[in-house]
Amino acid sequence: MGTAPAPTLHFPRGCLLVAMGAWGIWSGQWLSACCAAGLIELSAILPYRWALTPPHYERLADLSSVGFVIFALYIFSASKLLGIYHILLEFPWVLLPLTIAQTFGVGQRIPRSAFLMALRRERSQSLAAVDLRPILASTCVLSASLAAPPRPYVAFILAILGIFLFSNRNPRFSPIQWFGCLVAATMLAGAFYLGIGGVQQGISDLIQSAFSDVDMSVTDPDRTASALGTVGRLKLSRKIRLRIDAGLSSPLPIRLTEARYQLFDNGVWRNRPQPLQLLDMGAGNTGWIINASLKPSRQMTLVAERTRELGTLALPAGTAVITQADVLQLQQHPLGSVLAETALGFVRYQLTYRLGAPLAAPPDQDDLQIPAAYRPLLHEIATQAGTPGTTPEVTLEHVERFFSQHFRYSLVQPSSYPGRLPLAVFLRRTRAGHCEYFAMATALLLREAGIPARYVVGYLVDEYSDREHAFIARGRDAHAWAEAYVGGGWRVIDTTPEGWHAAEAAGDPVWQELVDTLNWSRWQLRQLEKGEFGNTPQALLLLLPFLVAWLLWRLRPLRVAPHAQAADGSEQTAEFLEPLYTYIFRHQRLRPQPGETVLNFMDQHWPSRPSVPLRRLLRLYYIRRYSPRGLTPLEAQELNDLCVRVTSTRPKD
Repeated sequence: MGTAPAPTLHFPRGCLLVAMGAWGIWSGQWLSACCAAGLIELSAILPYRWALTPPHYERLADLSSVGFVIFALYIFSASKLLGIYHILLEFPWVLLPLTIAQTFGVGQRIPRSAFLMALRRERSQSLAAVDLRPILASTCVLSASLAAPPRPYVAFILAILGIFLFSNRNPRFSPIQWFGCLVAATMLAGAFYLGIGGVQQGISDLIQSAFSDVDMSVTDPDRTASALGTVGRLKLSRKIRLRIDAGLSSPLPIRLTEARYQLFDNGVWRNRPQPLQLLDMGAGNTGWIINASLKPSRQMTLVAERTRELGTLALPAGTAVITQADVLQLQQHPLGSVLAETALGFVRYQLTYRLGAPLAAPPDQDDLQIPAAYRPLLHEIATQAGTPGTTPEVTLEHVERFFSQHFRYSLVQPSSYPGRLPLAVFLRRTRAGHCEYFAMATALLLREAGIPARYVVGYLVDEYSDREHAFIARGRDAHAWAEAYVGGGWRVIDTTPEGWHAAEAAGDPVWQELVDTLNWSRWQLRQLEKGEFGNTPQALLLLLPFLVAWLLWRLRPLRVAPHAQAADGSEQTAEFLEPLYTYIFRHQRLRPQPGETVLNFMDQHWPSRPSVPLRRLLRLYYIRRYSPRGLTPLEAQELNDLCVRVTSTRPKD
């Protein structure tokens, strides 16, 4: 008896048009997307078809694949990891040529040999061809998720699924019954999504937090990929990265700079390749001279935990000389960054600096560059901030006031990616973000007003640790700000709202103090290994509980005897039993068998006499030596008496 053929799903007309239209609108290319979708739908009306053969489809697929690879390489070279968003957003264009060829072809399907080169040698007709229309529609739905607002996107998904499911419904059910089942299934799916989404978010937080603690990558002086466009909550590391001994009189917060950048594109800041200057030790090898024209007035000692041999050092503005450094070589970038070659682990470096010293070299044309895609947006925001036509000093005041009055700090970003301009959502819609958003927007707005500006990364530190006797910088204290060239010098412009430190510290777990203590212990042990005894005596006190616990563990077989047993004649007991053992083992030349207990051996070779109950004596001796409870005062006295009787009645040698 033959089996019934499997039912085939019907792809309804208009479904692809809706999917491509929505994707085109949210991705900013609605005109070209609607034209392409209309061309595909037009194929159902036109009577003409192309007589395309499998080799035609295969060549077209190869051409699309090569074009996609070239496009992907270009995007990755320009945007690094953030380029995956752009690739996914544009991916429907890869499938579009093949889909158009399918709809205008005679066979109305794409042979599988177009996708698998292994099938091209033997083009078997038994293999079912592929309909690319539902695949293209699904790709448009996925790509639209990167740019669509959450609520409209959910409505769009429901509309697409509703059209597809309604066209493939079972004719035994009426449209009302089908609609009721669809509503019930939608509610169930929504509940499941909320539940699994919460679990996924929790697991993601744990995993990313663990990796952020392990990965302590040093800053690249030529390029940095920001978290601009990252959806969801930004994960920040609580691991201690720096220890700063600057004295309690130092102005707070302590601002440490790692690198400055001039050129911005697709969320990546970079500098043009420039040669680094190798720094030499000063006269008498007293230190590396960073700025010979400065007269330093303050000292600072920093300890950084490094996971790479080469990377930038975090330095305060006005650093003049670096001394007593655990570094092998120092190089200086023209924009002021100092690149150090060090060993792995904890690295100490001491420096002298001067407050209020010049920050960096004078500006050039790169400090005024603005990506063309951002110019209309920045002109619009600059008009709102009131900066056009003002002096540089007034422009700075307007920019700072604009961000302080209309924006707020937030680590959470909307669950959508706004195409190529993630900064647009921050400036126009959400007006909430972390420090990178504020620093980038500030630098670009100042450039729009004709003021040279740079994007700067480093640390902003104000947490003091009584345990460390130093200020500490955690991973979450990494900060970004802008520097503007006004009045013949560079000025720090930090528009991130106050209180961002407290917002980031609010999520510290209850065990954070224990983690900090263990991290400090590692640092103190490292000091011991190197023969440095800064706070080491306190580290020894910290190790005291572990030493006591180890000693107690070593004493675990010992038994605490009752107080009355202190005078139970235990020494006398051992003295009285010794002659008994000496007689049997030496004079009688007898030895116990392997595994034979002393009690059994004595029963065999020293039979009990009425005057000497040997078995009772040995049992009391066993209790005294091995039992945790020990002997009672009466049992101790009894053992003492039996030992006296054994001594007086034993055979003579």
